[in-house]
Amino acid sequence: MAKQPSRSDRDRLDRSNSGGGRKDSSSSLKRDRLSSKEDRRLRNEREPLVKSGRLSLSSSSCGKSDPSSSKQTNSSSFGKTNLIPPTESKMDVDKDPVTLNKKELYESVVEHENNLAKSLNATQSLSEGHNICAELEKNLQEIMSMLTTPTTDEDDFEDKMEEGLMKLSSLRLINRMMKLKLKSVKDEQLSVRSGVDSDHLHLQNLLYEATILQKQAAAVQEYKGKDALIDLIPIEQFYEEAPEKITKTKSTKSDPHLQRIARLEYEFVQRRKLTEDCNSLEKEKESASKRITDTQGKLDSICPLLNSILDATKPLQQIFGIEISSKKEENEIAQYLPAELYVLFVQSNAFREANEKMDLVVHLRGNVEAAKELMVTPEEDKDDSDSDKELDFDETETSRRVIRKKSSNNLSREDAKNKLIEKHPLWIEWIVSSKGSNAVLIQFFYLRKLKIITVKAKTVDDVNKIPDCEIASSESLLEDLFPDDTGLYSPNPANRYLLQKVDTKEIADFVSATGRPFLWAQRLAGVEFPPLTEHSDANDESLSRPKMETSYLNIEIVLKKIKLRLSNQTALHEQLKLLEAKNLEIPTDAKELFPAKLSTTFKSWESINFTTYCSYSFAKEHLRTDIVAGENIFFRACLERGRARITALVTFTSNFPITPPVFSIQLEKEGAGERNSTNDAVIRHLECEVNLYCLEDFQQWPKILASLQLLRLIQGIDIILETDFLVGESSSSSEFVNEKLLLRASTGRNLRRPFKYCGTGGGYFSQRY
Repeated sequence: MAKQPSRSDRDRLDRSNSGGGRKDSSSSLKRDRLSSKEDRRLRNEREPLVKSGRLSLSSSSCGKSDPSSSKQTNSSSFGKTNLIPPTESKMDVDKDPVTLNKKELYESVVEHENNLAKSLNATQSLSEGHNICAELEKNLQEIMSMLTTPTTDEDDFEDKMEEGLMKLSSLRLINRMMKLKLKSVKDEQLSVRSGVDSDHLHLQNLLYEATILQKQAAAVQEYKGKDALIDLIPIEQFYEEAPEKITKTKSTKSDPHLQRIARLEYEFVQRRKLTEDCNSLEKEKESASKRITDTQGKLDSICPLLNSILDATKPLQQIFGIEISSKKEENEIAQYLPAELYVLFVQSNAFREANEKMDLVVHLRGNVEAAKELMVTPEEDKDDSDSDKELDFDETETSRRVIRKKSSNNLSREDAKNKLIEKHPLWIEWIVSSKGSNAVLIQFFYLRKLKIITVKAKTVDDVNKIPDCEIASSESLLEDLFPDDTGLYSPNPANRYLLQKVDTKEIADFVSATGRPFLWAQRLAGVEFPPLTEHSDANDESLSRPKMETSYLNIEIVLKKIKLRLSNQTALHEQLKLLEAKNLEIPTDAKELFPAKLSTTFKSWESINFTTYCSYSFAKEHLRTDIVAGENIFFRACLERGRARITALVTFTSNFPITPPVFSIQLEKEGAGERNSTNDAVIRHLECEVNLYCLEDFQQWPKILASLQLLRLIQGIDIILETDFLVGESSSSSEFVNEKLLLRASTGRNLRRPFKYCGTGGGYFSQRY
């Protein structure tokens, strides 16, 4: 860009002009310049119109101008463009000016510009614009040089300014023409696009109509009448069975349509015939039903007579031991039992009738009316869902409502627990007895929500009854009848989720009220739950559906186990009575396992409870290893020899003698302190001798195992006391005389004593290896 003249240059130019001898004053110079600028402005406004041929200039408005300069300007500005038509260099100044209406002038100019824009060549206009810009830049540089030169002619300067203005006017005209061209192109494009859109929409409409027509044509082609759904007889059978009147063989075989009509007609005839036969059979059925109703009425009238006959023969039934009436009543009640108890009732009666020597009595007890109401209105599922909703707490309520809801839900939770362990109104009782033992009453209950069988047991004979403090209590009488079946855990996996809703983990919290859900009881009821250790679906109803086959396979095994348990409990009772009397008789064939003389004295045998057992420090090792549990039976035996006092704690389980008694031993001597399994290896060896090796030595006498273990304990105490001085356990002379023949007093690092007795050769003691 040309450099603009500075202020100092302009001042210097003014001084040179004023010093050049110009005679006009500054004010007249200013007026001349203003008038010349006004003339140039008017010429610039009219020049485009004049060149376009729309307007002629008057002589007064056109100042004097040089024809050569005007021609040079026109040739330089518009000689290369087709936008402005050429004009004459000389105008007729004498001719009167043409006057036009403003509206007509505007419309003619707009029309002319639009025509020019349509015929405009964009590439040529762009090149002309570049040329004009270059000429304008050159013109500006010349003007700048004139401004910096003090001797510049004012007319030349005005010509250059006028020429620059004409260049700018040409650029503006090209710009306007290009915009008009762009607008016309856009309008043309819009019109073409609207036509294309209209054609596309019309095409889519035609395609949609064609699709509809194709679907209609396909529906017509795929249409099948209702006769196509009729299963007609084969064509060969039709011509064999149908009469000639219908078949019309000559015409139908050659025409498929007539053949189809004939087959449909034959089908109609056949169906009409079948309808008539059905109506006749319905009439016969009604008459037969009427005869059955009359016969049923006669039988119903006979039933009261039969009942009166049975009532009259009841004394005779009791005399001969016949239970016709009681069986009939129980069978009528049995229909109100749940499926599990019904299976148990049927199988129990069947086994009792087939095995009269089994000493089994079966009774059906409970409230029959409540069971009837329960069958009429079974609302279990609805009640369950309602109770579950009551147990849910709403944490989004206000604090006051939450506190009130919690207090009400505490009450409902207790009700939910009671409802969860609700029993069926009917239950089954067994009375099982064994020779020489007490009979046991076993009650089988059904928990409706948990869907399991629970068992309660108690002795029923008062003669020679064993005190509860001496043998297993009624609650644990049937415990461990089978391995790992304590009845403290629910066999139904789904019960865990139900118990969790009432803040209970296991059913052991309710066994005092409900009884114990033994696994063998579920099998007696025909239910086989999956083991909890294996993968299974807890919600699979087929697993808990009672089966007669399952009950049949288990009832004899369970009864034999119960009778064996009763027999073992009786044997334990007899053994405990002998121990209370301090009677330790040795069987004849077991005498060779003990020496002829035992010096330690058996002082007492008494029953203790679990709390007392836990108070002894030397018994805590057995508690820690879970060898002893709270539901076991505990006794304390006291032995004595000289100044030595021996305390033995004995634990029995309900599964005696399959699970042998466990002895915990403590030896006390005056001045020597206490010796037990926690601080003395010799006592540990003695406990091992009594608790483990006795099982190998006394396998032939399981029912007196406790007495034989106690004798082995007395024998071991004699060995310890007599060998303490020999092995250096006692510093003073021994007060216990060595009465037994010992091969070696001790051996090994632990100084193991000779607890093993060999009856050969007069009898001697040696260590176990």
